[in-house]
Amino acid sequence: MKRILPIILTFLLAVPQIAFAEEEIPESRIVKIKGHTGFWFAEETATRMLADLKKLPELELKIEKYELRAKLSDDRIALLKEDIKLTQEIGLRWENSFNQQIKINEMERKQYREDLERLNKWYRSPPFWAGVGFVLGAVLAVGLSFGLSKSTGE
Repeated sequence: MKRILPIILTFLLAVPQIAFAEEEIPESRIVKIKGHTGFWFAEETATRMLADLKKLPELELKIEKYELRAKLSDDRIALLKEDIKLTQEIGLRWENSFNQQIKINEMERKQYREDLERLNKWYRSPPFWAGVGFVLGAVLAVGLSFGLSKSTGE
């Protein structure tokens, strides 16, 4: 194991350097046409490059489309954040309204209880007045009978 590890490390470090070594362009590949200097490529390499160049506008459109989609998504996210903020504000207003309605209901119940107590005082109860009427009737009857007995002389 101790011998294999240095070999593997050497292999891993050496291979990429060889694979990616810079290639010098030979003089025979440099071409000059109509005053412009360029490089000569094999026909199949040039065909592949041309095919790649033909795909470029399509790829640029795809990139633009994805950028627009990203912007649209960002705009939607901003709108949703604004919706959340407004919904929270509406919720707070509903909560305040609900609390105010509870306070109003409590005040109405308190007023109703006070009005009910005012109506149900001891001197306003029917049995009280029935008793007062009975006592007054008895006093009136006794007073009339006493007054009549005195006036007739008996």
